Amino acid sequence: MTATSASPHRRTPLLAPACCAALGLSCVAAPPPVPPAPAEPAARIDFTVSEGTRLAFDVSRADGSIVFDLLGQLWVLPAEGGEARALTDAVRDRAEDTDPVLSPDGKWIAFRSDRPGGPGLWVMPSAGGTPRRLTTWHNDITPAWSPDGSRLAFIRGPDDADAVHILDMGDAFVRRLEIDGLPSPGARHPGWTPDGRHIVFVNAVRWGPGGAVWQAPANGGQAVRLSPADVRASAPAPAPDGRLLAFVAPDCAGSQQVWLRDPDGGIRQLTDHSGLVTQPIRWSADGHAVLYSAEGRLWRVAAADGTRSEIPFHARVAFERRDTPMASVRLGGTGRRAARGHMGVAIAPDGMRAAIIALGKLWLWDFGSAPRAVADIPIGGDAPSWSPDGTRIVWSGGLKGAENLYVTEVRAGTTSRLTEFDGAALRPSWSPDGRWIAFVHESAPPSATLRVMQADTGRAALTDLGESREVTVLPQSWHFLFPYGQEVGQWSPDAAGVLVVGTLHLLGGERRELFSEDGGRTFIQWSPGGTVAYIRDNRLWSARLEAGGALAEERAVSSQPALYPSISRDGTILFLSADGFRLARPEGGIETLGWPLSYDVASPGEPLLIRNVRLIDGTGRPPAGLSDVRVADGRIQRIAPAGDMVAPGRYQVVDAAGRTAMPGLIDLHVHVWDDLLLPGLLSFGVTTIRDAFSPIARTAALREAIEADVMAGPRVVFGGFQFRTVTPVRAGISGHINQTHAAQESIERALALARGFGADYIKLYSSRYTEAGFDFVSAVRAHGLSVSGHVATSLPLIAAGLSGKEHLGGSGDRSDGTLYDDIVALYREAGLWVVPTILAFASVQRVAQDPGMLEAAERRSLISPFMRAFVGRPRASLRTQALLADATRRAAARLKAGGVTIAAGADVLLPWSIHWELEELVGIGLTPMEAIEAATSVAAAVLGATDQIGTIEAGKLADLVILDRDPLEDIRNTQTVWRVVRGGEVIDPLAVRSMMQALHQDGRMP
Repeated sequence: MTATSASPHRRTPLLAPACCAALGLSCVAAPPPVPPAPAEPAARIDFTVSEGTRLAFDVSRADGSIVFDLLGQLWVLPAEGGEARALTDAVRDRAEDTDPVLSPDGKWIAFRSDRPGGPGLWVMPSAGGTPRRLTTWHNDITPAWSPDGSRLAFIRGPDDADAVHILDMGDAFVRRLEIDGLPSPGARHPGWTPDGRHIVFVNAVRWGPGGAVWQAPANGGQAVRLSPADVRASAPAPAPDGRLLAFVAPDCAGSQQVWLRDPDGGIRQLTDHSGLVTQPIRWSADGHAVLYSAEGRLWRVAAADGTRSEIPFHARVAFERRDTPMASVRLGGTGRRAARGHMGVAIAPDGMRAAIIALGKLWLWDFGSAPRAVADIPIGGDAPSWSPDGTRIVWSGGLKGAENLYVTEVRAGTTSRLTEFDGAALRPSWSPDGRWIAFVHESAPPSATLRVMQADTGRAALTDLGESREVTVLPQSWHFLFPYGQEVGQWSPDAAGVLVVGTLHLLGGERRELFSEDGGRTFIQWSPGGTVAYIRDNRLWSARLEAGGALAEERAVSSQPALYPSISRDGTILFLSADGFRLARPEGGIETLGWPLSYDVASPGEPLLIRNVRLIDGTGRPPAGLSDVRVADGRIQRIAPAGDMVAPGRYQVVDAAGRTAMPGLIDLHVHVWDDLLLPGLLSFGVTTIRDAFSPIARTAALREAIEADVMAGPRVVFGGFQFRTVTPVRAGISGHINQTHAAQESIERALALARGFGADYIKLYSSRYTEAGFDFVSAVRAHGLSVSGHVATSLPLIAAGLSGKEHLGGSGDRSDGTLYDDIVALYREAGLWVVPTILAFASVQRVAQDPGMLEAAERRSLISPFMRAFVGRPRASLRTQALLADATRRAAARLKAGGVTIAAGADVLLPWSIHWELEELVGIGLTPMEAIEAATSVAAAVLGATDQIGTIEAGKLADLVILDRDPLEDIRNTQTVWRVVRGGEVIDPLAVRSMMQALHQDGRMP
């Protein structure tokens, strides 16, 4: 009973199995039942709630009963309220069911769902039964039955051009409603006039602030405005007799309320709530009252005098939650380890060797021999590219936002700088004829220019690539522009132009589209011999590029997981798999090379005795008197009252002189998009971070550089990739940051790659439909990894073992914004933690109010040009950022008051940001002690590392921050860092800042 149509006149027939016989309709058959999953350890989640977040509902004309959605399930409630009965089961169905509407005769419920049969609008008997799919478009929302039950009106996206569509229930076709006279595109919340002749709607996009109410003929035609043009309305609902029109709009304080439009055009406010939901509202069958959702509950208000009453409900939610044991996070340790990360890899033109940037050096690797270091590399160094004769390597390095190009002579090991100008020179690529070097020049983020220069004259001969010089980039700068792979800088075999994704930019200024960007290809490589190699579905593919620009003879080179390919002149491809490097020769066959580099984990240093320190140990216990702390082999051996221990001569002694110490801070939401961030974090007492997605090989390389004592920084726990699950019809993306897949095989390969790089957990950014999310979380847990998500209210994902929620705003999840008891109880009873990242929005206000803070002497050396540009350019207006920050604060306060675990993560690219987040946590109701725990012992529990870090106790790693002032008196005192101890190593913040000042001068890490 469905169809999709981009054209208003196209009629697309449906598959027509026997179904919906009572309606006389042809429907898409429901899929077979999902087989039960294998038995696993499980926890029973069982709770009852009387509030719901973003409740959508409808009212039966026959008996006044109410159907509503709660936590992705449909429920039915008696007219007077009481116990709600579940009609659908989200966990069993692996679906999110929302937007329910009852047919006029009360026998059927149409609703929105992403069931395993496919996302779209569905219909089911109102008494319960097997649902059937009506439409096949995932952006079909807010259905509304016509008064005679013969049609459904609904909104179909894309979001910025939403339009009213009509499904004819008799012949099962969908048509777009052609409406004339609207001032702007977009429609929301369609409804019908009582006679069925007109559709009422709001002229606005679905995520906008609302708009005027309009009415148009149900068969299309001229629209008529029903409300003043400046009203930001939502959810229009004509009364049963057609005389009154109810709608939702903000009052003078900005709170949404129900309003009535009288027959004479007068408008009056009917409600006075602080949390009314902009979901469709309904009239009672007799037309005397309007029903709506506000403050997490259902209400009825009399149209005549505004008398209101609650329609109480209570709903029992129960399901089994998988409880798979998780692997331990690797922290500390000693010995020799394989180096799995890198800052860039390039195979030589002859296919016999490669260049690798890792561990602060440029390595030359002759296949079959151990790599040898040929040059030191400054901070930020990456993207090596060989000269065609194999004698030189060009690469980019320096402070982020101020990188330059360098050339290293391979035989002599000498390095010279090629560029020196404002901005950043990135991603160099040597042309096959050796005459040119192409690169990206970013002078004023987010604008970037693709440039070439003569290889023998350097910066004196910069040349724009004609009209193609302006490249649209993401706000986070060019380093973040191509998160899917390194698809820029590939020269054509004749050196006539440079490939950027699927477009060839010719030196003469022309552009030539070679192949589609939507084919799921990443890391595109183009050899001088004409072979094109790329990654798709986390496998290595190759193809031949035909004269017309199409790819021919595409074939999968290997069935193994693959990422980071590099291609030589003869078509030999070096790539990374889950077990290290591999070579694919053009004549066929795969050689396994493994991990060529290794390093020694730096020793914890000499034993340490910290004297006369007052301990906030992270357990929640109040500090007692002064203590001494003895450390050996990087771990706390003993804690005793001050003066009880004698230090042997080999011990380093630090006298805290009565200062206060707390456990080393853990920031659970960091993006290491800038290498300079890491030493800065350490100087502010952050001894462990959890990277929430950054290029996976680079993040692994940074962790290894810190472990090898090549650079200063906190321990790095990371996931590398962030995942999105999508519908099967969409091409997947296999990138080094973003992984977007529907096929389980490509997800499994991605997870194998993540484990190969040493990932500690996995992040699910979003899930286009629930079954894919359920399968994804199940797969991650089967790998022994924890998984968190931006999306974290879906019952099936939580049942599958989702661990926690990232952010409380801006990620599109139901829990973003005002929360009610359903979300609070769900998180509490399922044991989910939440990292609210209040500072992700609040930091914009702080910097705007005091921009000079970035120039202060004690902070300036900690900030790279990239950081300054990033935090100085908000992604939305200051007012919007302030509103989002306030909404996040309210949500976090509600969760905290409801007993949900709150952990600390900042999500801001400033070294001191976790301290600001602690201030925010105290502001929403945590005590200073609880805020400190959120960034220490609670954060350690989130990581699964409570046996190693998070508290100051014997046997734990010696991570401490010694403060000049007491943070229990004022949480801002956590910033008064005197000394930092990480794994027994004593760090002076002033020394770190002095080192970072040197980096600003020459870009090198001493």
